[in-house]
Amino acid sequence: MSKKKHNNPTATPTTRGGSGASGSLTMTAEMPEPVAQDRPVPVALIIFSLIFLYYADMYVMEHGGDVGNKPKSGGAFPALVYDPYATYEEVESHNPVDPTQVARNEGLKVFNQVCVACHQSNGQGVPGQFPPLVGSEWVLEEGPNRIIRIVMNGLIGSINVKGAQFNNNMLAWKDALSDEQIANVLTYVRSEWGNKAGPVTAAQVKKIRDQVASRTDYWTEPELLKVPAKD
Repeated sequence: MSKKKHNNPTATPTTRGGSGASGSLTMTAEMPEPVAQDRPVPVALIIFSLIFLYYADMYVMEHGGDVGNKPKSGGAFPALVYDPYATYEEVESHNPVDPTQVARNEGLKVFNQVCVACHQSNGQGVPGQFPPLVGSEWVLEEGPNRIIRIVMNGLIGSINVKGAQFNNNMLAWKDALSDEQIANVLTYVRSEWGNKAGPVTAAQVKKIRDQVASRTDYWTEPELLKVPAKD
């Protein structure tokens, strides 16, 4: 009996060494098919991605996508732009800003930094020690020439305010506050707590700063009364 020859299913014949019938046949094993394997994502990469997305979201929420430190510089989500407006220019054109109110807002900041300790947040001062700003004839004068000088160089000695005498010194602020800051805080004081006097401009403050540039002494009430309240 002859044995039946079985072919190897994992091998294929290849021809080596020439062409035609003279070539010899050899059997070569096939490589196994590649198999895709599941590899877990590194935990560190997941954590880093979450932290990055969190801070990116916080930046967009705070800055509105504005670029760098330049306000209103644009970006994907402008910080102060809202429906139905698409740009800062549209928002500003439909919401005009009152420059006096802007000055009052800035003046309040200065007041809370340098004035509130003596004159109090309600402008009433401290009886017998620091004069009130509410209804003060010095505050409500038609022009700010005298009150600018008081803030610039300070005040020493007795001063009459609303019929009461006060004798505490007021510090000079000309070296600590800019022209704009002095103008803003006086604009705030002259229009707060029921006071109804006009705003003070930085140009008015600068004019007086130039006039009294060489003065180093505090003002006194008699000296101030010689100064016209208004140009």
